[in-house]
Amino acid sequence: MRKRGGKRGGGKRGGGRRESVTVQKKLPHSKPKNPNRRTIKVRFA
Repeated sequence: MRKRGGKRGGGKRGGGRRESVTVQKKLPHSKPKNPNRRTIKVRFA
């Protein structure tokens, strides 16, 4: 899990919170990206 989320895991410390805001802002912008980002968040969560 750490090796798989190495790139995304590294940003989990600070980028993780930024991704949350990006997902909320992209919710109304693009719906297809919502499930994609949510799935990644659930896998890392």
